[in-house]
Amino acid sequence: MGLIISAAIFVMLFLFFIFAFYFTLNFIEYLHKKDERVVKQSKYAALVCFGVSIAILVGSGYLALFYHLL
Repeated sequence: MGLIISAAIFVMLFLFFIFAFYFTLNFIEYLHKKDERVVKQSKYAALVCFGVSIAILVGSGYLALFYHLL
């Protein structure tokens, strides 16, 4: 059971990192095209995806440490 949960956490972490990278590339692309609305949306989407992925990483590390100490 623990392996399935770890795999699910890893997949979610990987997907959010990929989304953050994708939105960062969109941000750079639209920055060159000078489309302000899409630049702002891409920037916020990249920051949110990166923040969620870091939160998942920290949360899973905290849970792993907590269960290791039990």
